[in-house]
Amino acid sequence: MIQTISKREKEITDPSRIQSILDTAKILHLGMVDGDEPYVLPMNYGYTLEDGQLTFYLHAAVEGKKLEILRKNPKVYFSLECDIVPFEGERPCQYGVTYAAVAGKGIANPDAMVMSIEYAALMAKNRKK
Repeated sequence: MIQTISKREKEITDPSRIQSILDTAKILHLGMVDGDEPYVLPMNYGYTLEDGQLTFYLHAAVEGKKLEILRKNPKVYFSLECDIVPFEGERPCQYGVTYAAVAGKGIANPDAMVMSIEYAALMAKNRKK
């Protein structure tokens, strides 16, 4: 599920622009909840977008902290960004960064995160763009 933002005038809703961001970004930040602590990892990803349904494919070792967390609580949040351009101003509040981003929440399937060859190809395709 892709989340909306508070500044509606900056929200990207065009499906082709969203897909362009998904194709251009190189890293997905996966947010999880480990007990009462946040746990965020940068990850390579592949994805499919079919009939409005966005599915990410992420790699995980057969065992490890990430899968341990997701088996206890599969709720996740993700963000990815591209077109990152810093800018400067005369005062501190005029400095910043422009970017395009996609963010949202979902439910992970930790048992499906051990990547198959098919999804490895999706991830490689994403990295080439």
